Amino acid sequence: MKAVATLFFIPVSIFLMSTGFSSWVEAAARLRPVVTVNDDRIRIGDLFEDAGPAADHVVAPAPDLGRKTIFEAEVLARIARINHIDWQPSGGLDRVIISRASVTVRQEDIRDVLIKALTRQISAPRIDVDFETHIAEMQFPSDQSLDISVRNLRYNALQSRFSAEIVASAGGASQNIPVSGRAYGLVDVPVSIRRIIPGEVIAASDLDYIQVRTDQIPGDMAMMEAQLVGQTVRRAVPAQTPINLRDVLPLKLVIKGAIVTMVLQTPNMSLSTQGRALQDGAKGDVIRVINTQSNRTVDAVVTGHNQVSVSRPNATIN
Repeated sequence: MKAVATLFFIPVSIFLMSTGFSSWVEAAARLRPVVTVNDDRIRIGDLFEDAGPAADHVVAPAPDLGRKTIFEAEVLARIARINHIDWQPSGGLDRVIISRASVTVRQEDIRDVLIKALTRQISAPRIDVDFETHIAEMQFPSDQSLDISVRNLRYNALQSRFSAEIVASAGGASQNIPVSGRAYGLVDVPVSIRRIIPGEVIAASDLDYIQVRTDQIPGDMAMMEAQLVGQTVRRAVPAQTPINLRDVLPLKLVIKGAIVTMVLQTPNMSLSTQGRALQDGAKGDVIRVINTQSNRTVDAVVTGHNQVSVSRPNATIN
């Protein structure tokens, strides 16, 4: 009687599991081309997706803050082979670029902290700062709480100059940077949005505001819209330029030689007659007016367009 050989087919996966080879028989791993690590070590899982049990193995220290480490194809292939990762380079251009997660302190950040400190010494709605030199960026670990402070602040109001020490720290790391420059208060001043020619009346819709340094404001610059609305200008005013009060005049409601209405108002009566203006006048101005009926000259207050108020109609001017 012949012996009959019986063959048993065992699935490959079960066989490999029983022999301990399953750790490196995985689906093909994929490369991570650009990676940012959060601590000071680079792991295999940072280089490859689906790295399996080897994902937590450390392969190198992380780059310094602000720098990068590059793993080229040859190095990646060696790491994959040693750690039984199913990956082969597709060409010499395969690489992984790794950087360290960090928080960057820029010159703008230092400016904000410094301006906040200067508010105790400069009385203005806003403050601007000009540094004497460019301030290099600082890098700190992103997993640490960052603090930026100002020490030894000195400010000379006459020269608008400051000096200070900026201290940036995160965890146990800190950097000190000396800074100096000029600091100015800023205020909003009204400017015309268009060119205004002599004789034109300034309306509220003609005005906008710009920021001006307090050390560049002459004593006669208009600071409020109310100082300009309803006024005329002596000379042309360019657009977006602060306006000097010496260059504006009240609107002339009465022109010399014009026929005006003279009004006498008392608690008991109101009288009016015609007169001729002997002077120009804006609202509130006292001008001379001759009564065309009596031919007498009186003082009158300009109250409107070609209208004046007379308090003593019999008063004359010799």
